[in-house]
Amino acid sequence: MTMNTLEKIRQIGTDKAFENGIFGGQKIEEINVPNGLIDDFVERLKDDLFEFQTLEQFDPTSFNLFGRAFMYVYGKGVEFAFFSRIGNKISTISYDFDKAMQGICGEKLSDHFRFHINRKSSAMLEMYCQMFDLTKGPQEKIISEGFGFPDCVATILTEAFICGKELCLTLDISNEERQIVYVEEQDSSYDYDNYNQKYKVEDFKIVNYSIGKFDDIKDRFFK
Repeated sequence: MTMNTLEKIRQIGTDKAFENGIFGGQKIEEINVPNGLIDDFVERLKDDLFEFQTLEQFDPTSFNLFGRAFMYVYGKGVEFAFFSRIGNKISTISYDFDKAMQGICGEKLSDHFRFHINRKSSAMLEMYCQMFDLTKGPQEKIISEGFGFPDCVATILTEAFICGKELCLTLDISNEERQIVYVEEQDSSYDYDNYNQKYKVEDFKIVNYSIGKFDDIKDRFFK
């Protein structure tokens, strides 16, 4: 049976995650994810990303824009699993649009967890690149399947979150790390006036990216 574009995106996520040890490790424990929690978080962030991305001057640079958000959401998946594991009941996941724009990943975590996030960053970026490649070209095929580019981006971001969550479940948490306090925050959303002036198109340009070359361009990707 032929897979549609969203199914292909999910398959890439699964395959690359197993290939790079993000999935398949020995889980220390399981956690419950409330129904709709991930979808709600991703939809809110996606809507803001598209409100920003549709500004005319940013259209050619959506690869880098959504790539930064991808790594941010990957870190949010680790954070969700981490704070759930140490006893917090999380009913909603907040986001900071500015941090998503910068690709800030796992800032609430210990150095130990950030090390493991960063160790998988090249694999995650390669995964993202392969997923994003499926969205390129004429949109007629995706539209004929009953979807649109925003649905593809939402699926890509969801896979990032799941990868972060699953990786966290395989990592030990020290007694010291269990003392990290979870603070529930409000969304810091897209502000048209602020972001129109704050970000320039050159902040989101990467020239001649290619799969497998992310170690060479990571510093330019996340300035």
